Amino acid sequence: MDTALNALALTFAPPEAERRYRGARADADLRIMRVTYALGIALSSAYFIFDYLALGRFDPTLLVMRLVVVNAVIALALGLTWVPACRRRSAHIGAWVFLFHLVFFAAINSYYATPYVYTANGIITLGFLYLVWPLPVVTSCVYGILGTVIYCAIVIVARPWSAEIELLLLIFASMNCICIFALYQTEYYRRSTYLSMLALDVERSRYHALLTSILPKEVADRLQRGETVADHYDDVSVLFVDLCDFTALSAAYPPAQVVDWLNRIFFEFDALVAQYGLEKIKTVGDAYMVAGGFAPEPADHAEAMVKLARHMLMVAERLPWPDGTPTRVRIGIHVGPAIAGVIGSSRFLYDLWGDTVNTASRMESHGLPGRIQVSEAVRDRLAGRYRFEPREAVDIKGKGRMTTWLLVGPRRPAAAVPAT
Repeated sequence: MDTALNALALTFAPPEAERRYRGARADADLRIMRVTYALGIALSSAYFIFDYLALGRFDPTLLVMRLVVVNAVIALALGLTWVPACRRRSAHIGAWVFLFHLVFFAAINSYYATPYVYTANGIITLGFLYLVWPLPVVTSCVYGILGTVIYCAIVIVARPWSAEIELLLLIFASMNCICIFALYQTEYYRRSTYLSMLALDVERSRYHALLTSILPKEVADRLQRGETVADHYDDVSVLFVDLCDFTALSAAYPPAQVVDWLNRIFFEFDALVAQYGLEKIKTVGDAYMVAGGFAPEPADHAEAMVKLARHMLMVAERLPWPDGTPTRVRIGIHVGPAIAGVIGSSRFLYDLWGDTVNTASRMESHGLPGRIQVSEAVRDRLAGRYRFEPREAVDIKGKGRMTTWLLVGPRRPAAAVPAT
């Protein structure tokens, strides 16, 4: 949902965006209100010194009003911030507490005929209402102007008109203008920062989605946290599948047609890899590499890899070349330990290294078209569930002569013995 800022009212559109912003600030606003209330109680208690200086004498009645009445109102408003039913209205309740303070100060100013320096109480209260209290800009202006009108009206009615009253009106008018301007600038900056954070979150989400499209999710999370990704696995399964005669056959077609055909095959391979809970590692030309054995993948990743390989053969049979030439693939599988990690700072790739990877690659390159060739380690692990046929010892580059096996298919369950 797009979020737009109304530069005049300083609200977000649509209304849902404004609600999300308020919700995001709810906890911080609640802390601000509670701290302000606590500070208000402390200042109200300490201001009896200001009363003494303004009046030139100690007034017990005024002290009691400050410590009992005013502080009781503030304490009540503070307590309501912990009441769930009142929490949504806490900011408005607090605004009325500020208005109560302005009435209280105006009444003292009028009743005791204090020097006009006493209006500092009202100005400080007004500053808190505008610049500290968490209300929307328009609402803060309404409360601020209302409080100013009430304060000045009480003083004007209770005291004779004079140059000091004119100065009072000028001070409060100036204070309102300054506070509204400062409030606008502060709120505009706060909301612009919020929009920037939203945009940053969108970019982070896109970046993370891009990472998870080319890396396992757990690896992408670690990389985004700034970790160095380097892992050792004691037991992984590695599969290589290669399209036979790809170079020669692809030369007969336009590039776009080759890419489209190759993409159709690899798209189905991608879906199968996800279906069996394995990880696509990379494609190199027409070769496709898959690995399994990273948590939380299936514990029996070797069997999942064999099932994937058999399904890949079916895909190849179903998707011939554009001219009808059958698609033939060689598949090789091996299991064992491997090292995995992410190298470089661009075009990230979670790759595997080690003898297990090399052996799986040799199983594919020395295999037969349309067959799945596995190492003896794979055959030993799955011999109870799958049938294999041995090949004569094969010279494997870098490994010497090795006994390899061709997958035949799953073993049929033994027939039940009839009861006698």
